[in-house]
Amino acid sequence: MRVRNSLTFKLSFIILSVVLFIFTAIVIFNFKVTQKLLVEDAKKNAQYITRLTISQISDELGIVEEPVKLFSRYLSENKAGPGQLKRIVDLIAVNSDKISGSFIYDFHHSGDSTDVTYYYRYYYNNKTNKKKNVSNKQLSSWIQKLKITRKPFWSEPEYDSIIGELTSTYIVPLFDTADSDKKMSGLIAIDLRLLWLKESLQKNKVYNSDYIFIISKNGKPVVLPGNRFDYGSTIFQLAKKINNPEIYELGKKMSSGESGFAELPDFIQGKSSLIYYEPILSTNWSVGVVFPKAELLQKLYTTTIILGSVGLLGFLLILIFIILIMRRETKPLRTLSAAAKEIGKGNFDAPMPDIHTKDEVGILKDSLQTMQEELVTYIKNLVKATKEKERIEGELQIAQEIQMGYLRRDFSDFSTGLNLDISALLKPAKEVGGDYYDYFKISEDKIGFAIGIKT
Repeated sequence: MRVRNSLTFKLSFIILSVVLFIFTAIVIFNFKVTQKLLVEDAKKNAQYITRLTISQISDELGIVEEPVKLFSRYLSENKAGPGQLKRIVDLIAVNSDKISGSFIYDFHHSGDSTDVTYYYRYYYNNKTNKKKNVSNKQLSSWIQKLKITRKPFWSEPEYDSIIGELTSTYIVPLFDTADSDKKMSGLIAIDLRLLWLKESLQKNKVYNSDYIFIISKNGKPVVLPGNRFDYGSTIFQLAKKINNPEIYELGKKMSSGESGFAELPDFIQGKSSLIYYEPILSTNWSVGVVFPKAELLQKLYTTTIILGSVGLLGFLLILIFIILIMRRETKPLRTLSAAAKEIGKGNFDAPMPDIHTKDEVGILKDSLQTMQEELVTYIKNLVKATKEKERIEGELQIAQEIQMGYLRRDFSDFSTGLNLDISALLKPAKEVGGDYYDYFKISEDKIGFAIGIKT
């Protein structure tokens, strides 16, 4: 018997197919559910990290903003001369290593002419001082915006070639009095180094490849890992450069102050990532947290591989146990099959297997044994009947030969010299008939025929 046609193989194949289907369905279901849970968990982490980052940035900026606002109120309430202004500038600059420089512009000392007089001092970690010129165009744009909003604001980030870092300027208006409804008398500004911000945000990492980026309202990078685009470009220019409209749309949403999730290839590594973004209201910046999906789902992939490997091992163990169990359970059937095969070959005395179970196999064995016994009896009776028939047929054959021996078969002697021919035929309907015929001369010119018919 070929293995593929055996009952053990067929049952094992069916059972294992069902087990494999159920196991595969469980693995796929587990993968999908776990993937959804991991993504939801990543979204919560992204929201938490983003809001934590915004809180940290707001706290750090508040440390910088409050002294400047304090000096602004002081200068609005008290008239200070050039020497005092210079001392205030120095005091602001050396107050924190996060501040790269400070600047005061006072209308009373400089006038409204294009010949701008200002006080500016740069502060380095090694405490060397360098001056930086503020262009009239830049100063005029600051003044113009302050006259409209009459509120402090953060400028767009710019690369400062003197310190070799990205900086953003915090500009606060000065008024004739402490009342902000009065006429503006100047401004006070500080340059904030942004490198510390990038270093500080590294502490908020959850995965190896996740990162935080910050862009300004115009899409300029405030904090950005790597060197994918220069400090003078924007996220929109990058999106056009790499022909990625999804990043362009993300930049539009972030620049407009929206918050939410996006799933797209990130602009640093180009990997499929989950991005959560939210604005920093005090600066009009927007923070984005990027989780590469490959790393986000790495544990899921590893778990699935382990689960699949364990499942495959379990599948092989199930296969072995099923084959062993099926071979044991189908052994009576195999012995019955062998006995039935012998009976089919004519060996009616083939021994039947010793099976005493009450299940279908036991019933089949009893039925086959009963059939065997009846078949043996039938064959014996058939042999006996056949022998009896052969005996009768032999006797009938002898009787037929005796009967046919009484009949004349040679007519040539009788018809010699006579102008006639004689022939006769007797064919019994069965082995022996009761009919008879004969002929003889009555005289020289007369012949007699005798025919006997059994009715």
